[in-house]
Amino acid sequence: MFISQIPPPTFSQNIPFNTNEVHHDEHVVTFENVFLNAASRQVLKDYLTEDMHSPEIIQFLESVEALSQASSLQEVLSNALTMIKIFVTPCAIQEINIGAAERNALIENFNRFLSQHTDTFQSLQELTPSLLFDFLSIFEEARITVTSELKQDIFPRFVRSKRFLDFLDGLPPQKEWASDLSRINTSRSLATLFTNPVSYEYYWRNYQADCSNQFITVEDLKFVHSLTLDSSWWKLLKEGNKKKKEYYTSFVSQDAHQIIKPGSTEERDANPQKLFKCSGVIGYSVEELLFTLSSPYLMMTFDNPLSVIEQLDYLNPYDVICSTTSQPLNTSSNDTTDRFSHRQEPTVSNVSMDSFDMLSFSEHFNDEHFPTTICTETYPFGWPITNRDFVVSQTIVYEAKSQRYILVKKSISHPLFPKRRGTIRAFTVGGWSIQRVTEKQTRFCFVSYTDMDMNDVVFLRLCKKRGKKLFDGLNDILTRNARNGFPRPMYSCGLLNTLSDFIDHFNLPKTVLQENGVEFLKLQCPSSALHGGHGNLECQARNKFKSFEIEDSLVRLVYISRYDPNKLDSSELSKIAQVSIKNNSEKHISGLLLCCEGVFCQVLEGEPEVVHSLMHDKIVKDPRHYGIVIVREENGVKEYERFYSGWAMNTVDLIHCDNYLAQFVRRIIETASKLECFQQNRFDMSEQEVMEIICQSMKKIHKSSQF
Repeated sequence: MFISQIPPPTFSQNIPFNTNEVHHDEHVVTFENVFLNAASRQVLKDYLTEDMHSPEIIQFLESVEALSQASSLQEVLSNALTMIKIFVTPCAIQEINIGAAERNALIENFNRFLSQHTDTFQSLQELTPSLLFDFLSIFEEARITVTSELKQDIFPRFVRSKRFLDFLDGLPPQKEWASDLSRINTSRSLATLFTNPVSYEYYWRNYQADCSNQFITVEDLKFVHSLTLDSSWWKLLKEGNKKKKEYYTSFVSQDAHQIIKPGSTEERDANPQKLFKCSGVIGYSVEELLFTLSSPYLMMTFDNPLSVIEQLDYLNPYDVICSTTSQPLNTSSNDTTDRFSHRQEPTVSNVSMDSFDMLSFSEHFNDEHFPTTICTETYPFGWPITNRDFVVSQTIVYEAKSQRYILVKKSISHPLFPKRRGTIRAFTVGGWSIQRVTEKQTRFCFVSYTDMDMNDVVFLRLCKKRGKKLFDGLNDILTRNARNGFPRPMYSCGLLNTLSDFIDHFNLPKTVLQENGVEFLKLQCPSSALHGGHGNLECQARNKFKSFEIEDSLVRLVYISRYDPNKLDSSELSKIAQVSIKNNSEKHISGLLLCCEGVFCQVLEGEPEVVHSLMHDKIVKDPRHYGIVIVREENGVKEYERFYSGWAMNTVDLIHCDNYLAQFVRRIIETASKLECFQQNRFDMSEQEVMEIICQSMKKIHKSSQF
């Protein structure tokens, strides 16, 4: 757990507990007051046990508390040994969630302490304060970690839970408490949105992302939020080196899951796959990290394979509802609190807001959708692995009390945006949770499911590298952005628009936070929205959509043909290269020509009309080769996506090239050309079949090299 340490209470003093009465002044809603009062602590204990299924958290803290109040040496030894056995030992009955290094250090320190003080234990008759302090020191780091998890992660959800709100409803009314409660919870419905008791088993086994629903829904949000919580469903993969200030931990799910709802995709059903998670702490503020993650340019730098991010559409259910509401906008009062005081408390499907009539809103907003931006992402791979593209819906939701932002992303099927030719339409579900720890520390958690069909060995190997790559990449782009002063992105593919609409809709503060010169979300509602009709709202919705038009897109074409090696020697190939360079330079065509063992493989990149004209008017009619088959054609390629932008046409004769990599490729081609499936002149193979041929060829090369 990589979060800031909480100053420990003084265990050498007996902590008074009021077990008879509950007073409002003791229930200013801080973690310390809730934890120290017997009644509210019992509610917290019930919440952890019955709702979170994590009773070990409170049991461990109570055991440390009991240890601090022990009166005899025998009692201290007995309690300490029991705590080691029940809470600390790996695979213990109530194993607490601490890091492996911290766990091993605790056990080692405890055993060392016992061996060093054996004589002392035999000679002492009474427990001394110094000896008690030494025992408590052994468990202190674990106590801080567990308390931090409880305070920073679980407690914000607890104070919004139905169990705690019901507990508050049973208290005598008092204005001060009501005021404080309003700060905890903007509305009871918004609270239950995040904190309904989460059953991990339910979400893992029953949740499936509906690709036919283009909106991000409450269920999508709850699912991503539940993934960020600690659970036995996750298997620890790797921890960062704290000595190198690598504060991250990566996990994979115990089992593979079918996250995408079958039949909801137009392309194909997604593959079951394990999920990946990486959580940690980074030395930047919440706003700085959020601005960085919402910048398309920085994300393309951070996520190296990502080559294209484009916004395709923007969906706002609140604007849609406004345009269908017959009631005028409510402008009778400028005091939001005053207007709310005369309204009935809303439910999740009936949330009051300034601009909506309650009846009309409840009629139209019953699917619990969030403002959603729809984007396309393209990840290029080298041949023969096919490029992947995603059409994803995204949104950002803000939880005010815990100062947590949740970014949700899921793949969708969009009828207006079919897959690009030459690519595979892939599917993903996941997102980010980022939460304040201190003014300059932010806890992040990234979770992801992607339906890449990999075996467990390859998947785990990639995930082990992915955690460190993600942490290092975040630090790198944050350092770059720090040089610019962390400006709010001018364009965020609609992500910050979704957050602005969400905050406006739920009447959260217009200025959420301001820290270290980073001014975040100073939302100013246009005067036209307050005094005009629905046309203004529709205009605003249109203005939020900024689309990249696909202009001057290129085509990348790959073909294979055969030639007679006896008729085309190296000098003839050099002439072909010279002519190609001259002609292609004039037409702005780039590419590569490989030749080996009577096989040509050529890649052409350029404007579609020019490339197709060259292919059908010259290349196909060239008598020097035959058996021409186009094995791949990719449309919509951007200028900056060219693989061979510096080469008008680079011809590589693998037979006479002394480059090590070229020799390796030549050996693969030579070996593959002797395989039965290759000799059948089949060029319509799938990606899996091509990879199988390459693997077989490499095995034969490896086997022959052993003799």
